[in-house]
This record gives sequence, structure tokens and C-alpha cells, in this order.
Amino acid sequence: MGGLDQLQFLVASPARRAVLEHLSETEPVTATQLESVVDFSRRTITRALTAFERRGYVQSAPEGYRLTAFGAYLLKEFTTAKAAISTADRLAEVLSRIDADELDVPLAAFESAAVIEPEPTNPYAVIDRLLELRARASEVRMAVHILSQQTVTQLLERASDPDFRGELLLSPDYVTAAANHGGGIDVRLEDLAAAEGITVYVAGETIPYMVGTIDETVTVGVREDRTAVAMLETEAEGARDWATSKLAAVQTAASEYTP
Repeated sequence: MGGLDQLQFLVASPARRAVLEHLSETEPVTATQLESVVDFSRRTITRALTAFERRGYVQSAPEGYRLTAFGAYLLKEFTTAKAAISTADRLAEVLSRIDADELDVPLAAFESAAVIEPEPTNPYAVIDRLLELRARASEVRMAVHILSQQTVTQLLERASDPDFRGELLLSPDYVTAAANHGGGIDVRLEDLAAAEGITVYVAGETIPYMVGTIDETVTVGVREDRTAVAMLETEAEGARDWATSKLAAVQTAASEYTP
């Protein structure tokens, strides 16, 4: 039997998983005892135990069944894989819009992240959440591929607070577009760069997605056609470590913005 067969064997039956999980928590255990704690028939439990013994997952003894090292290892790896797949699926709105080689962070760092998405009643949910977080923050660091007018306005307002510190790392293509577009966008960037407590940088290369730290909160956001479509939000230590390192790497290759 190959590894794929073992995986398919466990995936195919909730009963098998339930029995194996209970054996990992309490052993030895008999089929009768299992029947009282898992929601499956005695016949189903007996079939699962027989299959487990044949595959080497468990050993039987007069006092009941025990997991083998093989069974314990398979259950551990299956549980880990199941959790990782569940996390990836929950974060798919963001992850599916980022190239694999551009998100160099273990998925576990974002397993507790909230997913912010536009809603029928609030198509600007992502922008609104960012504005809410920044409104009370003392330090904001962001690497972004585009700036909304609401963001620029808010940061200029926050700059009046002497305790506020902001750092913006902008995509070079956005800075070029702002200079060529006119309409005041370039002037607002000049205002940001001149504001007390805010430093504006031009990244060395295009920033494919937004990464930010807003005090202790980490945000990772994606856009489509200049519209924010999804964002991850978390305070997990692993995510903060990654975001801090990511922002530092972008800054190292960046240059300070000059109008």
C-alpha cells in the first residue's frame, strides 16, 4: 500500500477517523466502549478496527485496542494536512490572487486570520476596515501597489498627531502613474512626504499585494482592477514576524520618495 492509499482510506470514512482519533486520546479501548463515545454502529466500529489491525494501525489485546506507532504517525500527519487544507480553503479569496513564489510565509502563520471581503451591503468593507484600524493606530507601515484617496486623506489627518508614525512603501509603477496622471494625486504624495512623522519610499520593484502592520495587527490585501477584493487580518506572532521582515526587505531595496 502506498501513502496515497492510506490517505484515501482515512478520507473515505468519517467513522474510521472518529475511531482512530478516540484511540489516540484513550487506550486501550474495546469496541463496546467505542460504541458509547462515537456516533456509529457497533458493526461499523468493528469493521474499522478490523481494517486498522490488518493495515497495522492498531494492535488488539484482551484489554482492548491500542494504536501502533504507525497508526499514531498517520493520524498526526492526516490531522495536520486536514487543518492546513482547511486553512488554505478559508483564505482562498486572498491566496488565489497571489503567485506562489510571492508569498514566502508558512500558512500556519495565518491560520487564525480573519478574512475581510466586500459584502452586498458594504462593497467597501476592506477599505472601511483599514480606515478603522488606522484611525486609532500609533504606527502604520504599509507596502502597497496603489493608494486610495481615503488612505491619503486619513494619513494626512493622522500626521497632525505628534505621536503618530507612518511609513509608506509604494510600487514604482504607481508613483510613475501618479506623476503622469495629474489630478492632484502627485500633489497628495508630495503632501504625504512632507508630513511630519510620515516617510514615503518608492520600492525597487512592483509590489504585487498589500502588506501592512498597524500597531500589532498584520494585514495582507489583494485588488482586482484597482478595487480591494479581500484582506487577511491577524495579530498572530508568526504573521507579525513575517510582515516585519517583508517590509524591512522592501525598504532595503527602496529609495525615499522625492517629488
